[in-house]
Amino acid sequence: IANDTKNAIALKQAFIALRDSERELNVETAQRRADIEALKLIAEDVSKTEKERLEAAKEAFKIENDLLEKRIANAEEAVRIQKEQNEVNESMDEDLDALAEKEIALADIRGESVTKQIELNNKINAIEAQVASDRETRNQERLDQIAEEKKAADDLYDQQIAQADAWEKRTNQIIADNLIADKKAADKKKAIAQEL
Repeated sequence: IANDTKNAIALKQAFIALRDSERELNVETAQRRADIEALKLIAEDVSKTEKERLEAAKEAFKIENDLLEKRIANAEEAVRIQKEQNEVNESMDEDLDALAEKEIALADIRGESVTKQIELNNKINAIEAQVASDRETRNQERLDQIAEEKKAADDLYDQQIAQADAWEKRTNQIIADNLIADKKAADKKKAIAQEL
C-alpha cells in the first residue's frame, strides 16, 4: 500500500508538472508561431536580399523544430502518465479512450508540425533555387558581355589590320609610282644628255 501511495503521489506530481508545462508551452507556441509568421513574411519579401530571406526561413524552420520537440515531449509524457494511470487503476473503457485520445493528439502534433516543416523547407529550397538561378543568370550575362567585348575587340583588330594592309598597299603604290617617276626623269635626263 505504501508503494502504491508513493506511485500515486509521483503520478499526481507528474500530472501537475505536465499541466504546468502544457500551459507554458501553449503560450510559447502562440508567441513562437507569431514569430514564425513574421519570419515567413521576411522570407517571402523579394525586396530583401536572398541572404536575409534565407536566414529568416531557416530561423523559422529552427523555431518550428524546437516547438515540435517540446510539444512531442509533452504529448509523450501525457501518454506515459495515462498508461501508468491505467496500470494503477483497473483500466476501464474511459481510461482506454483517454489513452487513445492522448495517442491521437501525439500523432496530430507530429502531423501538424511535419506539414509546417515541409512548408518552411520548401520555402528554403525555393529561395536557394532562386539564388542559384539568379547566380546562373548573372554568370550568363557576364559571359555574354565578355563574348560581345571579344567580338568588338576582334572586329577592331580586323579593321586595324585592314587599314594597315591598305596603308601598306598605298605606301607601296606611292613608292612604285615614285620609282617609275624617278626612272622616267632619269631616262629623260639621260636622253637629254645624249642629245647634247
